[in-house]
Amino acid sequence: MSDLDLPSRRIRWFQRVGPWLGIGTGPGTLAVGGALAARLSPPAVLGVILLGGFLLAALATAQGWAGQRQRQSLAVQAEKTFGRIGWVLNLMMALGLLGWLGFYIGLGGAMAAHLLGLPDPIGALLLTALLAGAAGWGVDRWNALAGWTAMAALLTALLVFHRVGVSWPPPPWPAPAAADIGLGIMQVVAYAIVFALRASDFTWDLAEGSDVLKVGMALYGTLVVFVGMGALMGWTLGHWNPAEALARTPGAFLGELLLTLAVIAPALSALHSAALATAALLSLPPSPVWALGLAWIGGVLGAARFDRWLLPFLNGLGWTLPPALVVILMEAWAGCRWDPVWKASAWGAGMVVAIVMGVLGIPFPMLGGMIAVLFVLGLRQIRTGWGGQGLRSSL
Repeated sequence: MSDLDLPSRRIRWFQRVGPWLGIGTGPGTLAVGGALAARLSPPAVLGVILLGGFLLAALATAQGWAGQRQRQSLAVQAEKTFGRIGWVLNLMMALGLLGWLGFYIGLGGAMAAHLLGLPDPIGALLLTALLAGAAGWGVDRWNALAGWTAMAALLTALLVFHRVGVSWPPPPWPAPAAADIGLGIMQVVAYAIVFALRASDFTWDLAEGSDVLKVGMALYGTLVVFVGMGALMGWTLGHWNPAEALARTPGAFLGELLLTLAVIAPALSALHSAALATAALLSLPPSPVWALGLAWIGGVLGAARFDRWLLPFLNGLGWTLPPALVVILMEAWAGCRWDPVWKASAWGAGMVVAIVMGVLGIPFPMLGGMIAVLFVLGLRQIRTGWGGQGLRSSL
């Protein structure tokens, strides 16, 4: 695949903001907030959300700008950056996004099944049929659907607070440990680091660089609000699950319906990127056909309740994919041009460091892997000298 395989067109930010809103309002954001609330005081949680959300949105925006200026989706970037090894990144992205798709279908399908009085697997397959149909329209048409269903997540959270109220630990609040603050920031970043890597899938055809900034701001704003809501649920309810909170109230039916709708936006964005990665693997042009087929694979995972295996799955993605994002961003923004073999070696070194740190229980394996990439590329640059012009020269 090459960038010439992508249609030549320029569109505006609101035609691609749906996936960004979907990631910022997905049920996973509530889970992140609930985890923060279990360990940190309210002031510390606020600081972690603001800083962690900013770092995540900045990474996604930087990658989005690179894709927009180079006119390349992630699948093309992978091949341009890593050469013949690029297929490995596309394969990992396709598999990783199928896992995310299985998570969303498993969670949303369980809610749909409960609403209809059906077994969980049937609910997952019904939701899959809805996703497959929407994906077949193409990103231009399902973007609006993603935006509207993202609003369902907001309504779900507001319904919970209306029914059960809001509370948080009373002062005095203990000073947080530096390690807890760092872990919290990494949790926020890790939540959507895979989206940051594939952000160019939703920016490569945007008309202006300012459009990328606007969708990035949409991600940041929704992250701050929804991670914060998850923290409030954690303090108020002892858990982050809005469906469980509404199960014994008159709003149970509406809450489950809204939560079912809320998974559609992030699920469609995962499906779109998985289809682009698969097309690149098969050296074929992008087509809605790939999305249709992958939707049903995700449906099988959802029917098997893959969402119950989310944590180990996220650990694997967090150890292996962020180093690749560092390589792509460094080449795009630092004005450096390395040969593909060396870039692949840097990515591999970052993966090894992150995996070893994770297995040994050393804190911050994702950060360690990303630093390892910078170290390897820095050694290379010391030998070759700085040269070339990155994207920063055109800003």
